[in-house]
Amino acid sequence: MTIREYVYSKAVTCCFIGIGLVTAGVIIIAGGGGWRMVLMWECLGLIILAGWLVCGYFQSAGRLQRLKDKVSQMDEKYLAGELLEKPSGAVERQYYYIMKEISRAAIGAVEEAREKQEDYQEYVENWIHEIKTPLTACSLILDNGGDARKLRRELKRADNLTESILYYARSRTIERDTQIREAKASDIINRAVMDQMELL
Repeated sequence: MTIREYVYSKAVTCCFIGIGLVTAGVIIIAGGGGWRMVLMWECLGLIILAGWLVCGYFQSAGRLQRLKDKVSQMDEKYLAGELLEKPSGAVERQYYYIMKEISRAAIGAVEEAREKQEDYQEYVENWIHEIKTPLTACSLILDNGGDARKLRRELKRADNLTESILYYARSRTIERDTQIREAKASDIINRAVMDQMELL
């Protein structure tokens, strides 16, 4: 943030102070004061205004820099909202509370995504262990002469496991991979039985 940007952000306040200084000058002249007194008060007012702007700028710039330094050192930058210093201004405090809510929502979303990722990883790991069983069985069957019926049964088990992980993966994007339509229960049951004949 540059000092120009900071002054621009205080433009409305500066305008009102300027109007106040002009009004004070008019009142001094109307009260019989000379131009020298008006000039003195106007200069004093401008010096105070400039001092207020400069002090405010350095204070705000310092706060921003401290926050940037903290954020740059963070691995999980979505936690930055928890580092915000509570401001003194009424409007800034409202922004502060809003940012806190957003930060907490982001933390919750990240935690939820992390839990889902862990569940998915655990499911995949379990699936890998399960798929090894029919594959090992197929290898043993082939080593022992290759009973075709047993081999088909184990291949079907492997196929079922593959379908299960595909179904799980698709369930994570249900709006794209799910079709809802009318169907006869008998057709679904017959198809399921036919698909699993190798295991019966």
